[in-house]
Amino acid sequence: MRPFLTAVLLVSVMILSLSAIHSAIPVHAVRAPTVSINPSSRPLASAGSTVTYDVNVSNIDPSNPVAGWTIYVESNSSVLNPVSITLGTFLSGAIEQVLCINGFAVVGPGCNIDDGVGIVHSEVYTTGSGNFGNGTLFTISFSSKVSPTCTACYSLVSFPSFPVGDVGVSPVLYDLAGLAMLESPPVGGSYGNIPVLPIAEFTWKPLAPSDGDTVTFNGTSSHDPQGHNIVDYAWTFQQANIPPFYSLPPTPSDNHRICTPLPDFSPFNVSSTCTGSGDFGSRSLLFAGNWTVTLVVRNDQGVLSRSTTHFVYVAPKRVVDLAISNFTASPINNIVPGTIITFKVIVQNLGTIPATGFNVSLSVPGNVYLVRDNNFLSPGSGQSFMFTWNTTGIQPGSYMIHARVPPLVNETNTANNDAYLTVMVTGGDFGIRASPTFVTLPYAGVGSSTIIMTSLNGFSGTVALRAMTIGVVYPIPVNLLTLSPGQVTLPSFSSANATLTFSNLGQALPPGFYSVNVNGTSGSASHSTIVTFDVLPPPPDFQLLLSISPGSNMVVAGGTTTIGVQLTSFSYPYFNGNVTLTDQVSPIVSNGPTLLFSPKQISLTYPGSENPFSQLSISTTALTPPGNYTITIIGTSGTLVHTAQFHLVVLPPPFLALNPSSGSVGTKVTVHGSGFLNPSQGPYSYPVQLEMTFDDQLVGLFYLQGSSFNFTFDVPHAQEGIVHQIHAKELYPSNLDVQAGFLVLPEPIALSVSVSVGTIYFPGDTATIFAMTSLAGQSTTVSSLQVLLIRPNGSNITLNAVLISPGVYKASYAVPATGSIGTYGMIVKAYQVGSVNGSALASFEVEPTWLQSNGRNVIAATSLVGAAGALGVVALAWRNGYFTRRKDEFLIP
Repeated sequence: MRPFLTAVLLVSVMILSLSAIHSAIPVHAVRAPTVSINPSSRPLASAGSTVTYDVNVSNIDPSNPVAGWTIYVESNSSVLNPVSITLGTFLSGAIEQVLCINGFAVVGPGCNIDDGVGIVHSEVYTTGSGNFGNGTLFTISFSSKVSPTCTACYSLVSFPSFPVGDVGVSPVLYDLAGLAMLESPPVGGSYGNIPVLPIAEFTWKPLAPSDGDTVTFNGTSSHDPQGHNIVDYAWTFQQANIPPFYSLPPTPSDNHRICTPLPDFSPFNVSSTCTGSGDFGSRSLLFAGNWTVTLVVRNDQGVLSRSTTHFVYVAPKRVVDLAISNFTASPINNIVPGTIITFKVIVQNLGTIPATGFNVSLSVPGNVYLVRDNNFLSPGSGQSFMFTWNTTGIQPGSYMIHARVPPLVNETNTANNDAYLTVMVTGGDFGIRASPTFVTLPYAGVGSSTIIMTSLNGFSGTVALRAMTIGVVYPIPVNLLTLSPGQVTLPSFSSANATLTFSNLGQALPPGFYSVNVNGTSGSASHSTIVTFDVLPPPPDFQLLLSISPGSNMVVAGGTTTIGVQLTSFSYPYFNGNVTLTDQVSPIVSNGPTLLFSPKQISLTYPGSENPFSQLSISTTALTPPGNYTITIIGTSGTLVHTAQFHLVVLPPPFLALNPSSGSVGTKVTVHGSGFLNPSQGPYSYPVQLEMTFDDQLVGLFYLQGSSFNFTFDVPHAQEGIVHQIHAKELYPSNLDVQAGFLVLPEPIALSVSVSVGTIYFPGDTATIFAMTSLAGQSTTVSSLQVLLIRPNGSNITLNAVLISPGVYKASYAVPATGSIGTYGMIVKAYQVGSVNGSALASFEVEPTWLQSNGRNVIAATSLVGAAGALGVVALAWRNGYFTRRKDEFLIP
């Protein structure tokens, strides 16, 4: 069954019935939907070219839109071979569920028996709201296999009459409910040079057959408009839910009368001998219901007709059959006189027509019980009739009881109209008792009683036993109460036993009294006995409860933690007494955790004072191996022993690393901590704060974000020359105090630097720089000295300083002869281990010489006094030192 067709199962027979009696339905103005091929015909195209046909739908009523389809389209693949299909725009949200082309599955789980060469099989449904009116469902692309010059080449593009689920034959349109829509006959198309086709016609007798009738189909009314002989007939018979069967011509008997294949009967697409009777002959249709019968004929030119289909309704055969399908009595054996026996007779109509006006009778010794006339049963239905018989005064013995339904008119099967059974009336009885009737059992224990059955007056038979609690608030569950065996055989003048057991080992029921009724039944005899079970209260007992705050089950090696232990009693009678606490640690390792209870003994006293609490202190050392430990707390009071467990996690000790680890007051120090306990990372998270101190001076507070951190601070005022402790304190939950030592060094003495250099130089001169370094007024040679000269253009150069005496350094700079005019700066930096570095700044000028500045005046004077006078002026200037003497030099007298 195809998934899309599931919804149509219940309406298939109705649809086919409507088809069979269509002539009796009034004609309405609204036309039925029609599926057609468009265009209706096409001329031959060149071989290898693509030819397309649309599969259209029309006359869809707006009140009943189309929501899907199952359609087969067939062509002669040797002329027009299907290649692919494209869904049209008519159905919004269309989803292909099946697409088979030439027997190959393109979409869906696979192809069925009707798919084959030349067949396009499409099944589609929509997730939208359906559509009405006219439109294109899909377009088929074919490949032309012949040349346009072929005069005898053609193909029908038709809808073969393949069965589709329960609704008849293709094509089928579905509405929004998934039900098949009544359609007009489909309209096919053609391709190529279509000859005048023969016409298939047939009749059948009788026109209104019943199931089992012999129906004769005759196709001799088929004819050819051009006068050719009809030589071949092919029949198809199809009923809902039943695979079709075909009538094909026999195997070829000679070579000169081989007919062309029958494309309308894929997969039976085989050559066949041309036959000419047209009379299918007599056939008994096997099932009542709607049949579709299809005929295709072929003329002596090998031309096939289009298929002709008629609907034949086969009525169910009239069957009259009323039967007693079941006859029972209760009780039926070991019936004590005076018991009322109830008989039940079920009558069923096994025929195909209603049964009316029938009677049901029951015969017992000396009496006949009748039911009123005019009972009614529809075909396939049944009815129960109840009778009672009072056995008061009936002697013990076996009695045959007879139930009867008189045969109806035309009923041929009367063997099932009578039914018989035997009842046994006995003169004896049995007794039942329990020993003991009162059973005491511990709160978590088992109790039992023996159930004794005794034969009275020669009674013998089977006694069925059943146990059920009565009159209690808490009924005993079935799994706690057993009765073994559940059935005993009781011989005459003897006895038989069974055991009733009540087990409360699982403490499923509270203390109290539980009454159990044990009933024995044999035929109409039924007797009971009662057993009472007394479930005693449990002895006074206690429980240990642990109070473990978040993170308290974790401790850093070297740290401590605490766990609360509480003594309590939940059930009455309550525990009164003292409980001694002991412990076990697993695994046992060297330097493992040590446990101490405070107090070691706790007590419950009702009423009065009590001390039900103890605190367990767990201590570790720095040598305690990290890992997981199981702590078992044992409470003992006389013979009562209870335990409670928890898991302790010992973590490696945290560690502090300092950078630097020594320095003077004000030094910036970075503290890196790792391995810190941070319960905020567990399931019961809460923030953990660390307190950072320098000795006892608070330098900061912060919350841990993980198990490690970095903290930076400046060394506060502290005594020089000793090691001070930096503390990282986790006050809760682990009470950690992790320390690292920091050496405070004396504050270094500032290094003094002085620089001496001339103030003015001329191009080409050598500038000499002197630097002196001292500590506390004393000349001191430093670790390193740097002299940086900054030129007027912004560039710089490092000069080589030479130590000429302790603390005195000399450096020189050759002033370039050109491009050197301007102010020069010098930065002298001195470095000395253990002291504060020093620096000094100085500068000098480089100016043009006097001649460079007064060159124009000298040339003018030469023009006035002549060369001799000029030489005299120069000599005078030279003597007076105007050309070479620096401004910082003293004049020579």
